[in-house]
Amino acid sequence: GRPKAHGDIKPENIIVREDGTMELVDWDGAWEPHLHYNEGDEIGTAQYRHPLRRGIDFGKSIDDYSIALLSTMLAALATKQELFESLLSADKTLFDPQLIARHADEVLERAIATFVECRDVAHYRIATSLYSPTISLYGLRTFLEAALSVLPKSIGEDAEVERNGIYWG
Repeated sequence: GRPKAHGDIKPENIIVREDGTMELVDWDGAWEPHLHYNEGDEIGTAQYRHPLRRGIDFGKSIDDYSIALLSTMLAALATKQELFESLLSADKTLFDPQLIARHADEVLERAIATFVECRDVAHYRIATSLYSPTISLYGLRTFLEAALSVLPKSIGEDAEVERNGIYWG
């Protein structure tokens, strides 16, 4: 919601304080609306950026992909810790943006299936947004807000959850 973007969100650039607040560090790839940009060298770390991001891609949405990727990773680990911990790569990542772009990341497919199984619509939508051909992920803010919202403890006995393509109801 802020009028600037970091440009290289990854675990190494997030400091978590004792009180639980977080702070981003290493702002050399940042975007701010009042600055003018030429083609940049700093476009974020490959394991956390949209695979199609180029040096001319600057704007408020440059962090969308890395935020969605980290959210999906954390949600998968929180949902099925043992399974997804065993799938972590040597550099402690779960997903490969290059494989995601080709719809060939089997670990992401497992995460999506886990969210379907758990009826976690918000994280399902965040995870599937990683397939976007653009660096701006449509509806990401709404999906993140939904992921953070408190769900009702119970629903009526006759209620059903149905999936129609990417939509749920």
